[in-house]
Amino acid sequence: MATFFDPVSVAIETLKTIEGVSLDKKDPVRFKIMLPTDPGTWAKESCYKLRHNILKWSNLYQKKVTRAQRQIRKLRMVASISLPTIHPKTSSLHRVHSSKMFSHRTSKAVEEQTEESVVELNADPSVSDVYFDEDHRDDEEEDELKKVPLLERNQLRYYKACHLLKCIPYRRVMRTINSFEVNLSTLKMTNAEYKAVMVCLMANDEVQRLLLSEAIQNDVQMSYLTDIFMEETQITDLVISNNNLQGKIVDRFFDLMLQTDNLVYLDISGNNLTDRDAALLTDYVRESSSLAYLYMSRNKFTPAVGDVFGKMIAGNASLVDLDISRNCIRLEGAEKFFRGLAKNTNLERLDFSWNGLGHTGFKVFTNMLKKNKTLEFVNLSGTRLNGKDLEKFPPILKKNTSLARIVLEHNNIQMSDITTFLTDVYKLKSTGLRRVDFGRYQTIEKNAAPLVDLLFWEKNIEIRYGCVMSHSDDKYNKSEVLTKYREDPLALVTKLKPEERMRLVKYFGGIDLEAAIDTGEDIHHESFLHKMRNNKVTFKDLANRIMEVGGDPNDVIRTSLEMSQVADPDARVVARYSISANLARRLYLKSRIAAED
Repeated sequence: MATFFDPVSVAIETLKTIEGVSLDKKDPVRFKIMLPTDPGTWAKESCYKLRHNILKWSNLYQKKVTRAQRQIRKLRMVASISLPTIHPKTSSLHRVHSSKMFSHRTSKAVEEQTEESVVELNADPSVSDVYFDEDHRDDEEEDELKKVPLLERNQLRYYKACHLLKCIPYRRVMRTINSFEVNLSTLKMTNAEYKAVMVCLMANDEVQRLLLSEAIQNDVQMSYLTDIFMEETQITDLVISNNNLQGKIVDRFFDLMLQTDNLVYLDISGNNLTDRDAALLTDYVRESSSLAYLYMSRNKFTPAVGDVFGKMIAGNASLVDLDISRNCIRLEGAEKFFRGLAKNTNLERLDFSWNGLGHTGFKVFTNMLKKNKTLEFVNLSGTRLNGKDLEKFPPILKKNTSLARIVLEHNNIQMSDITTFLTDVYKLKSTGLRRVDFGRYQTIEKNAAPLVDLLFWEKNIEIRYGCVMSHSDDKYNKSEVLTKYREDPLALVTKLKPEERMRLVKYFGGIDLEAAIDTGEDIHHESFLHKMRNNKVTFKDLANRIMEVGGDPNDVIRTSLEMSQVADPDARVVARYSISANLARRLYLKSRIAAED
């Protein structure tokens, strides 16, 4: 053997001792020995073993096991229970006995967990911490069994379905498979992964709401979803919006829904459904006795389906909420739809926005309100209405007492038209209307602002708009609009926090008390101080008190808050003066009756 101080001889002798390496074969790419000029013990131990890891190229090194391989080995130890059979090459699910599906290679630790038993997980363990455990020992089976958790029934069923389809379970599904709702929205799954979820939901008695928005990628996955309802399932709420569903698979879905009739809530918005798809849809809705919420906005329905949808809603006896907004149901189609809606006796909410109603369509809509006695909310935003159409609306409110809210945003309605509308509504002796939304971008005239306050305090009707401005032939600029909006003291008071309003009430009450003591005058029952002592200060009273100070309302509120001080900063602040709008209106009416007496 060569001397220790000969580096080349030392390297040759070292190679002879390594198994799998010889002088005849080419050295591996990563196996390079770099020796110092004067090697010694440090060169033999540190350079060979630590820096270059000689054992890496021997047969003693264990082969690396990937995460997918660990998952498959763990799945083999799970016991088999009754589960629908899964055919990877077909698009159907069938139920057979479990003995035809799974092998009987089970461990005693997993056999204790039967199909009827529901075992809770360990003290808040994350399923992902177990399934994606990095430790793996193939030699000791007992240690491996300790890492497999005791799963609940539905988790175990999904676990074995993934094993059969050779896919990894999703953490999101594992966490929610035993809850009321399973949310798979925007989750891009392969056909095998999607089928594993559907197989588990087929025999699931916990999940009642399934969200699949932007999650169905092809007709095969849609067929898996349809197969769920062939069995007895607890799913009543289904959201399949924004999936671009078309073709015969949609017909098959509605045909099956017509036979089962399990759904209460169905959202099919944004699926590019056409008039051809409306035939089976209307048959299903007309015959359904359980469907209460139907949302089919953002599709491609044309005026030709207006008559079909009108017959659908006329024959339905279960729908409560219907959304057909952002379609192309215009003019004649809208007229036929509202003629059918006049015969309905159960619908409470209707969203018909962005459909182009027009003048004749709005006339048919008002005639429908004369006959309909159940509709409470209507959204007519962006339906091409104008002031002439709005004039026809107040007389209808005399006969219809059920309509409580109407939305009229993004229509061609002028400020003078709104003033006329508010005046006509104020003249009504009684009405069921409680709220009208004109939108945040709608302006009203200055002389219409008192009408808005009177409608709120005396009629309990809330009018929502953007801002108030006076009439002028000149064009309004942005600064004028914002200035007039910010100078409304009532709007500023409503935006304050409850504790800030209470501090303002105490501050102005203290000022009035000091003035009454100095002057010796009696406290009138309509004064701000009298209302403060009796806890009867309303938003309007506080706004009027701010206006009595004079100047900019923003400066008055800011200065008053700075000068007011809380006696005990550690005490609990109770907003005694932040009362509801209905209670404030009743107190306002009582004060007026007391003043008249």
